[in-house]
Amino acid sequence: MPRSKIPDIFNIMSDTHKIEKGNPLGFFFNPKSVAIVGASSAPGKLSGIILESLKNSGFAGRVYPVNPKYKTVGGLKCHKSIADIKKDIDVAVFALPALSVPDAMEEAAGRVKGAIVIGGGFGEAGLDGAALEGRLKEIAKKRRIRVIGPNCMGIYDTISKLDTFFIPNHRIKRPLPGGVSIASQSGSFAVTAMDELAAEKIGVARVISYGNRADVSEADCLEFLADDENTKAVVLYVESVEDGRRFVEAASLCASKKPVMVVKAGKGAAGVSAAASHTGAIAGRLEIYRAAFKKAGVIELSGYEEFICACRVFGSGQEITPPAGNRVMIITDGGGMGVGIADECLAQGLDPAPLSAEIRAGLKGTFPSYFTISNPMDLTGSATNASFAEAFAGTMNGDAFDMAIVAALWGPPGLTDGLVKMLSEKANAKPVIVCSPGGEFSRKKLGLFRKAGLPVFSTPEGSVRAAALLSRLGKNKRAVAAGLTRGHGLDSKKMNSASINKVIETAKGIGRTTLIEPHAKEVLRLASIQVPRFKLVKDLSGAIDCAGAIGYPVALKVVSPDVAHKTDVGGVCLGLRTVRDIEDGFSQIILNVADEMPMAFVEGFLVEEMVPAGGVEVIVGAMKDAQFGPFVMFGIGGVAVEIMKDVSFRLAPVTREDAREMMGEVKGFALLTGFRGRGMRDIDAVADVIVKLSGIIANIQEIKEIEINPLVVYHRGAVAVDARAALE
Repeated sequence: MPRSKIPDIFNIMSDTHKIEKGNPLGFFFNPKSVAIVGASSAPGKLSGIILESLKNSGFAGRVYPVNPKYKTVGGLKCHKSIADIKKDIDVAVFALPALSVPDAMEEAAGRVKGAIVIGGGFGEAGLDGAALEGRLKEIAKKRRIRVIGPNCMGIYDTISKLDTFFIPNHRIKRPLPGGVSIASQSGSFAVTAMDELAAEKIGVARVISYGNRADVSEADCLEFLADDENTKAVVLYVESVEDGRRFVEAASLCASKKPVMVVKAGKGAAGVSAAASHTGAIAGRLEIYRAAFKKAGVIELSGYEEFICACRVFGSGQEITPPAGNRVMIITDGGGMGVGIADECLAQGLDPAPLSAEIRAGLKGTFPSYFTISNPMDLTGSATNASFAEAFAGTMNGDAFDMAIVAALWGPPGLTDGLVKMLSEKANAKPVIVCSPGGEFSRKKLGLFRKAGLPVFSTPEGSVRAAALLSRLGKNKRAVAAGLTRGHGLDSKKMNSASINKVIETAKGIGRTTLIEPHAKEVLRLASIQVPRFKLVKDLSGAIDCAGAIGYPVALKVVSPDVAHKTDVGGVCLGLRTVRDIEDGFSQIILNVADEMPMAFVEGFLVEEMVPAGGVEVIVGAMKDAQFGPFVMFGIGGVAVEIMKDVSFRLAPVTREDAREMMGEVKGFALLTGFRGRGMRDIDAVADVIVKLSGIIANIQEIKEIEINPLVVYHRGAVAVDARAALE
């Protein structure tokens, strides 16, 4: 898909990204020349290992050792400096102590396109290291040198044969060529995965260990891999991202062309900075990352095991089309194995759907009576290649199933290596996952399946995990495609932005950093979100007059910029029906607030019409995150929301389809869908509020946080009963 067709999600890019157009990192992956700065023949030196790796990997470009201490290194002429080479260099690998790298980079300026800085001692090593890394960034920007690292392994590339990984091959094996590319913030994670994939003869296209990302980041890697024809799928390991907005843009671009999967490490990291709302208290870093992944169309993997599973699925180099749905046909020659796979499918959200009467009738006319004609299908110990082929054709040729898990137990004498060829030919139309459990004989067959381009697993659980991953990828692909055509949420022109900004200007003009409730509700009203009739009053007389004008019953609330949660300090009285109720409620609120927050400045009191009973309370909140920008939250509301944390998040703005997906992710969603015969609530009205609140946070620059809690949802309509907002 052309880049112009990808939605401009944030309309923001870094300075480096503005300078370079197209695909600026290509020279890293197809270099004609590589210099190793700090090259050495001393045993155990990292630079020597890199040099040997390049000599042994089949790299076809020129290799230039650089070190003024030597005349030759590894049988090659050693140059005193980059300038001594007399030729421009595509990639220079700096294998030097951290303190020496900046000066060496300056010397290389104008002669090298890109640098890989493999050593540590930079930002990860404290304040001095951070200052050193800052200098490295300045040099890279000023001298226009693209830098991978520092504190990284660099690149292992099966296409160009470039290998800058400084661990010897006999300790960490290198994988064969394949279709999956890996980008990892952690070098150790990358090399461990490479070693395991090599042992299983699972291929990779490119592995990028980018470390501290002084320049080249995960977003740069994604942009390169999006247009890389050798990469059929991308798997990431990230602990953090440098520029959240640009990451989403780059990941969206890549995910629109091929599967993108990610392991997010550091799940327990601290959340959003302290905020006045439930939204800010609940939203942690992981929740915002997950919202970013969903916005970008990226699948989150649970950890290392699922990371390896993804590599197994896409490592053959053949394109695997994610399935159209989650219906799985299970074909096996072992009944117990099939039942176990079916159970695991149900646990993983897959549907081992029963066979239709038509399919059953067709297969019964083909197979002997002792075959189990169902799903799972048991071909018994009499299974042959032909019976597997017939079972596959009879179930998978139509639209009944989206993918197949074939569990081949190799005991039956009628099974031969021809089964591998047959299944690889069948897999062209729909995904086929192979399960080949067993010992030495069965494990030899694993290699045959992999060589034929079929994802194969030695355990039932592994095969189902792969099928579930493909199902998620298929669902995600459809969501990404729909997202490209369904717009980007509320148009700012439709929510009276000018009037909202006037409310904010008035508040800021008197030194306010928050909007008190009546002002926050005025913002909601201007965005066409329904609120009760209300008025801000200064004294008891005004409260009595206002209650009479609105009509009893009414609610009475304290209004104070110092009180974020009025209920917690006894600042709310509900269902007031008489003048006496107003008098008693007024006195009680004054006493409660004075007791709980004696220093609070009381702006006045809000008199508000009581909303009807019988509604369901939900919460809708929105904030701006420093890294990822605006996001929106939905959950089941009330004062216990921070305890229950039954919430979902999306980056803003969102569409109504996004909003409905958010609601469906919350366990308490059943309360809105007629739980125990209580009747369906107005889900469309809630979705409308989510969209509008996401539009406010995305389009109104001065609002950094806004929340409705509760939003009371009825059979028809939804009303924002309480609201608060914080300003930038």
